[in-house]
Amino acid sequence: MAISWLSALKAIPWGNVIEHAPNVLDKARDLLDRQRKSQPTEHEEFAPSNSKDLSTHEQLENRLVDALHQIRLLQRKNELQEHKLTDLANFQEALQKDIKARKRAVRWILFFSIVVVFANLVLWFLYLQNTGPLFH
Repeated sequence: MAISWLSALKAIPWGNVIEHAPNVLDKARDLLDRQRKSQPTEHEEFAPSNSKDLSTHEQLENRLVDALHQIRLLQRKNELQEHKLTDLANFQEALQKDIKARKRAVRWILFFSIVVVFANLVLWFLYLQNTGPLFH
Protein backbone atom coordinates (compact mmCIF):
# COMPACT_ATOMS: atom_id res chain seq x y z
CA MET A 1 0.00 0.00 0.00
CA ALA A 2 1.34 3.41 -0.92
CA ILE A 3 2.29 5.87 1.77
CA SER A 4 0.29 9.06 1.53
CA TRP A 5 2.10 12.34 1.01
CA LEU A 6 0.94 13.66 4.34
CA SER A 7 2.45 10.79 6.28
CA ALA A 8 5.65 11.08 4.24
CA LEU A 9 5.89 14.77 5.10
CA LYS A 10 5.30 13.98 8.77
CA ALA A 11 8.16 11.46 8.72
CA ILE A 12 10.75 14.06 7.64
CA PRO A 13 12.73 15.49 10.58
CA TRP A 14 12.06 19.14 9.75
CA GLY A 15 14.06 20.39 12.73
CA ASN A 16 17.23 18.81 11.33
CA VAL A 17 16.47 20.07 7.84
CA ILE A 18 16.04 23.64 9.06
CA GLU A 19 19.10 23.34 11.30
CA HIS A 20 21.38 22.23 8.45
CA ALA A 21 19.92 24.49 5.74
CA PRO A 22 22.43 27.36 6.25
CA ASN A 23 25.37 24.92 5.99
CA VAL A 24 23.97 23.42 2.79
CA LEU A 25 23.45 26.91 1.36
CA ASP A 26 27.04 27.93 2.21
CA LYS A 27 28.44 24.77 0.62
CA ALA A 28 26.35 25.36 -2.52
CA ARG A 29 27.62 28.94 -2.77
CA ASP A 30 31.22 27.74 -2.34
CA LEU A 31 30.70 25.18 -5.08
CA LEU A 32 29.26 27.81 -7.42
CA ASP A 33 32.14 30.19 -6.67
CA ARG A 34 34.70 27.46 -7.40
CA GLN A 35 32.87 26.61 -10.62
CA ARG A 36 32.87 30.24 -11.75
CA LYS A 37 36.56 30.68 -10.93
CA SER A 38 37.55 27.57 -12.86
CA GLN A 39 35.80 28.75 -16.03
CA PRO A 40 37.39 31.83 -17.62
CA THR A 41 34.90 34.28 -19.01
CA GLU A 42 35.02 35.52 -22.58
CA HIS A 43 36.40 38.86 -21.46
CA GLU A 44 39.27 37.19 -19.61
CA GLU A 45 40.07 34.96 -22.58
CA PHE A 46 40.42 37.80 -25.02
CA ALA A 47 41.83 40.51 -22.79
CA PRO A 48 44.31 42.53 -24.80
CA SER A 49 47.88 42.52 -23.56
CA ASN A 50 48.72 45.83 -21.95
CA SER A 51 52.48 46.09 -21.89
CA LYS A 52 53.76 49.52 -21.06
CA ASP A 53 57.04 48.88 -22.84
CA LEU A 54 55.31 48.37 -26.22
CA SER A 55 54.85 51.31 -28.53
CA THR A 56 51.40 52.61 -29.33
CA HIS A 57 51.60 51.08 -32.78
CA GLU A 58 52.45 47.63 -31.36
CA GLN A 59 49.67 47.91 -28.79
CA LEU A 60 47.21 48.73 -31.56
CA GLU A 61 48.46 45.78 -33.61
CA ASN A 62 48.03 43.48 -30.61
CA ARG A 63 44.53 44.77 -30.01
CA LEU A 64 43.75 44.28 -33.71
CA VAL A 65 45.04 40.71 -33.63
CA ASP A 66 42.95 40.03 -30.51
CA ALA A 67 39.89 41.58 -32.17
CA LEU A 68 40.40 39.49 -35.31
CA HIS A 69 40.72 36.39 -33.17
CA GLN A 70 37.46 37.24 -31.41
CA ILE A 71 35.77 37.85 -34.76
CA ARG A 72 36.91 34.45 -36.06
CA LEU A 73 35.63 32.74 -32.93
CA LEU A 74 32.29 34.51 -33.22
CA GLN A 75 32.07 33.53 -36.89
CA ARG A 76 32.69 29.88 -35.95
CA LYS A 77 30.04 30.09 -33.26
CA ASN A 78 27.61 31.63 -35.75
CA GLU A 79 28.34 28.89 -38.28
CA LEU A 80 27.77 26.21 -35.66
CA GLN A 81 24.53 27.85 -34.60
CA GLU A 82 23.46 28.13 -38.23
CA HIS A 83 24.10 24.41 -38.73
CA LYS A 84 22.20 23.60 -35.54
CA LEU A 85 19.27 25.76 -36.63
CA THR A 86 19.24 24.11 -40.04
CA ASP A 87 19.29 20.67 -38.44
CA LEU A 88 16.50 21.69 -36.06
CA ALA A 89 14.43 23.06 -38.94
CA ASN A 90 14.87 19.83 -40.88
CA PHE A 91 14.01 17.81 -37.80
CA GLN A 92 10.91 19.92 -37.18
CA GLU A 93 9.81 19.49 -40.81
CA ALA A 94 10.25 15.72 -40.53
CA LEU A 95 8.27 15.72 -37.28
CA GLN A 96 5.45 17.67 -38.88
CA LYS A 97 5.30 15.22 -41.79
CA ASP A 98 5.30 12.31 -39.35
CA ILE A 99 2.53 13.89 -37.29
CA LYS A 100 0.41 14.44 -40.41
CA ALA A 101 0.94 10.84 -41.49
CA ARG A 102 -0.03 9.59 -38.03
CA LYS A 103 -3.13 11.80 -38.01
CA ARG A 104 -4.17 10.29 -41.35
CA ALA A 105 -3.57 6.79 -39.99
CA VAL A 106 -5.62 7.53 -36.87
CA ARG A 107 -8.47 8.88 -39.01
CA TRP A 108 -8.48 5.72 -41.15
CA ILE A 109 -8.37 3.50 -38.06
CA LEU A 110 -11.26 5.45 -36.55
CA PHE A 111 -13.23 5.21 -39.79
CA PHE A 112 -12.70 1.44 -40.06
CA SER A 113 -13.52 1.00 -36.36
CA ILE A 114 -16.81 2.81 -36.84
CA VAL A 115 -17.56 0.70 -39.93
CA VAL A 116 -16.80 -2.50 -38.00
CA VAL A 117 -18.98 -1.42 -35.05
CA PHE A 118 -21.82 -0.49 -37.41
CA ALA A 119 -21.48 -3.81 -39.27
CA ASN A 120 -21.57 -5.69 -35.95
CA LEU A 121 -24.69 -3.84 -34.91
CA VAL A 122 -26.37 -4.65 -38.23
CA LEU A 123 -25.38 -8.31 -37.98
CA TRP A 124 -26.57 -8.48 -34.37
CA PHE A 125 -29.89 -6.88 -35.37
CA LEU A 126 -30.29 -9.36 -38.26
CA TYR A 127 -29.44 -12.24 -35.93
CA LEU A 128 -32.11 -11.11 -33.48
CA GLN A 129 -34.63 -10.81 -36.31
CA ASN A 130 -33.95 -14.36 -37.49
CA THR A 131 -33.87 -16.04 -34.06
CA GLY A 132 -37.00 -14.53 -32.66
CA PRO A 133 -37.54 -13.11 -29.16
CA LEU A 134 -34.81 -13.71 -26.60
CA PHE A 135 -37.10 -14.34 -23.63
CA HIS A 136 -40.05 -16.71 -23.95
